Amino acid sequence: MNCPKCGEATKRFGKTRDGQQRYRCLECGKTFSEPKPLAGIATDPKKAAFALQLLLEGTSIRATSRLTGLGKDTVQRIMERAGRQCFQFLADTMQNLTVAEIQVDEVWSFVQKKERTAFFDSSFEGCGDAYAFTAIDRTTKLLFCFHVGRRDAENATLFADKLSLCIADQHRPHVSTDGFNPYHTSIPAALVTPSITGC
Repeated sequence: MNCPKCGEATKRFGKTRDGQQRYRCLECGKTFSEPKPLAGIATDPKKAAFALQLLLEGTSIRATSRLTGLGKDTVQRIMERAGRQCFQFLADTMQNLTVAEIQVDEVWSFVQKKERTAFFDSSFEGCGDAYAFTAIDRTTKLLFCFHVGRRDAENATLFADKLSLCIADQHRPHVSTDGFNPYHTSIPAALVTPSITGC
């Protein structure tokens, strides 16, 4: 592990009261402990992991609360904190990839209510249909890039820009899509004229 202050090598330097490994920088002398999962959440890590497992299996927040004995607000805080950490992990690690073939698609869902109902109810902004734009490596099935928004040209461009940040410079992947029209301009512009097919 490298020092978060100067980036130099460190050595082990005992443990904290709750058993976390501590480190000390050989260069600047700074001491620090290894990152704690779900930092800021006081819930027992095993119980929090069980709650996340239930949520990933499709269990509702209310049912997860009953099965774990945690409050609904606590379950939601655990879910939000885990989501932020996963998002940061993707942003930090999914860079300079040399993916040969990319499959791009959109997954439909909705926020609070479906688009037609939201339109006639004059609901708040952001309510209605929502699409998760996804990019998957065809070989490894790794989902390395995503974007949530409306299925329109603006969000297709935002997704393509995010995708370009994951791909190594001058790398030309083959991109397969569902033929959504904005992809024909947004993806080539973002990925420096890759090979693209709409199927």
